[in-house]
Amino acid sequence: MKPRDVLDLLKLTGIVVLVALLLTSGLWVAGILQFRFWPMVEGAVLFSLAIGILLLADQRQHAETDVKEITFASMLYVLLFKRTALLSLFLVATVGVIAVAYVILSSLFNVEYDESQVAIRIGPRFSRQSIFYYTIQPYGWQNTGIRFKKGDKFEVFLSGQVSPGFLKNVTDMHKFDEAMVAWAKKGKKGPRPEDLAYRFPVWPFTGPEGYKDKYYEDARSLKLDILMQSYKDDDGLTVKGQPHNTVVGIVLPDGQEPNVASSLGGKNTPGYTLPKGSTEPTPLLILSSTTYPLELVAKDSGVLWITVNDADAFRWDNAGAFFLRLKTR
Repeated sequence: MKPRDVLDLLKLTGIVVLVALLLTSGLWVAGILQFRFWPMVEGAVLFSLAIGILLLADQRQHAETDVKEITFASMLYVLLFKRTALLSLFLVATVGVIAVAYVILSSLFNVEYDESQVAIRIGPRFSRQSIFYYTIQPYGWQNTGIRFKKGDKFEVFLSGQVSPGFLKNVTDMHKFDEAMVAWAKKGKKGPRPEDLAYRFPVWPFTGPEGYKDKYYEDARSLKLDILMQSYKDDDGLTVKGQPHNTVVGIVLPDGQEPNVASSLGGKNTPGYTLPKGSTEPTPLLILSSTTYPLELVAKDSGVLWITVNDADAFRWDNAGAFFLRLKTR
């Protein structure tokens, strides 16, 4: 190799090293790569040296190549037999582009698992701003795996439909259907069976805003035993004072779990008590709203737990799901 070739190689390598370092620095600033100085420099130098050698070799082969008529076949012949360095350079550059694309995509999309759910986190892996998607099932507290520091601001959007007693409705409807069959067999003599189960389902599906006070008032006027007690006085609820289907969250340290309603000696004790509209200090976060997005602030440091408010002893007859979209800042 001539001195001039060495000088050209150093120039080419220096230019590519500079470009590679600028690219990796940009990815680090964007929060996509972790900053590791020497591995980044070594990788950039080795990659640039390979490209420089291939470029220099291609310059020699290009000078020796004489193609009078350019056709697809002649181009293929030149690449495979006359300018193998250029072909190698193309392959190396393709691998480099694929590697960079993989790093960026794997940094933007991250999936976090817990025992029964999947929280999908979208956003730079090392950035504080991310978007999480999570399915909320109405069967008790769920650990979302989403972590906060006290004072962190976040934005939530909820959708979906839940019934905190769908199977109760099904049972009542079945009883009505059987009563109708028996009434028909008697020649429809006597009073027609009451179709209250269809006209006023005990637990109709609602959105994440939960049940309104008017619903409880209407239920009591119809003397539905299951709703004779107001949510304001129900000690069997996870959160006493909040309507059924209210979505509630709490941020707790690792190893600590939220309270649930309990029963001892025939006396019920709610997991928490929080009167609707209360301004008293509480660790609970109310995620239910009639309008979204809803902006909230983490009251403690730790992991976010979420539940759909209901009587903990009667969650077996629940149905449906809510879907959470949570954006951190």
